[in-house]
Amino acid sequence: MEPELKDYPGKLFVVEGVDGAGKTTQLTLLQKWLESQGFAANYTRRRTSKLVSKSIEKAKRNKSLSPVTYSLIHGADFADRQVRDVVPALRAGMIILSDQYTYTSFARDVVRGNDPAWVRKLYEFAIKPDAVIYLRVPVETSLERIIRSRPIEFYDAGQDIGLDPDPATSFKIFQARVIEEFNNMIREFGFFVVDGEKPIHTQQRIIRDYFKKFLAPTESS
Repeated sequence: MEPELKDYPGKLFVVEGVDGAGKTTQLTLLQKWLESQGFAANYTRRRTSKLVSKSIEKAKRNKSLSPVTYSLIHGADFADRQVRDVVPALRAGMIILSDQYTYTSFARDVVRGNDPAWVRKLYEFAIKPDAVIYLRVPVETSLERIIRSRPIEFYDAGQDIGLDPDPATSFKIFQARVIEEFNNMIREFGFFVVDGEKPIHTQQRIIRDYFKKFLAPTESS
């Protein structure tokens, strides 16, 4: 049984989407806005666990992760951050802003060929968020933004499962399948979908308006 947020005074807000969807940009703006409204807000993202993040980066550099070990090591990263960072902050009444959550693993790990039930069992301890924003963009937009910002990474392109020797082609195939998995989860998990191709500040307005209903009426504005 996953813990319910009603057990903690804090809030957990999640922003999901494929690479290049604009998650970090929107969460940075949201954190600044929340703090300007008097809320204490913490930011968390994948692969930042002090316990295993360096091991993940080393394994990725060496291209030594199989689909199963990819799932397990990212699950360890998630579990460590949940215990060390998320739960204490929620107990203290803070707002946690998560750049990706279990749903990224539900999508990526399944596309890599792992059993969906097994992946979800791996994360059954995860706290259920108050709300999940899904920034939806087409795969072409995702690829264009990634190419503009950084080199295409081996695992982000799904090259570990032999999709295509060309990184860009492999990226499009892999991320298109990840998008399909996200779209299949919209109704199941109640994602609030935001068009990730809208102007940045338009997206932010929509996100703020949506999250306001989860904040105390006397504290938000």
